[in-house]
Amino acid sequence: MSSIEHGNVAAGTTGAAVAPDAWIRKTRRTGTFAALAYLNAAGWVAIAIDVLTKPEHTRETGTVVVTLVFLLGVAALSVLFGRRLAKCGVWMSREKVVVCGPLKTWTLDVGEVKGFEPGLLGAGNGTPCPVLRRTHGRPIGIWALGRDALIANNRRSLEELQPLCKQLGELLAEMKAAT
Repeated sequence: MSSIEHGNVAAGTTGAAVAPDAWIRKTRRTGTFAALAYLNAAGWVAIAIDVLTKPEHTRETGTVVVTLVFLLGVAALSVLFGRRLAKCGVWMSREKVVVCGPLKTWTLDVGEVKGFEPGLLGAGNGTPCPVLRRTHGRPIGIWALGRDALIANNRRSLEELQPLCKQLGELLAEMKAAT
């Protein structure tokens, strides 16, 4: 059995177990960002409660209703985004590869995936993370396996992602061979 079949954690990944037919994610990363989204929702609910408990804010019913709909709507969006962040990751099976990002989910046939390599995701400095290379189409960054903390040296961060990308590539080769 290879190290992948045992679900070993790649060096330098701080908690991303690579295994077939299982979600591969850094639970500390996804859980922390989801918790921050839930905390944001709680803040919006607290503001809504504050608006309701102050007599000077509740004089005009129409204004109160619009304000509460807005505040609770933003809180609900924060909760939904938190759920989405908690589910981020990559799934590989013999038939397909699923990448669930913070805003979008991609489902690809195993044959459409060329491999994995370290790359930068996002605008500006970017977040170092594994990037799924497709045979046709744009590459897909795997946010859930990105680097934690503030990044000052992207070159070193990209080098630290090499073991994880190698394990993902090995798992992909096993999945392709099994079909």
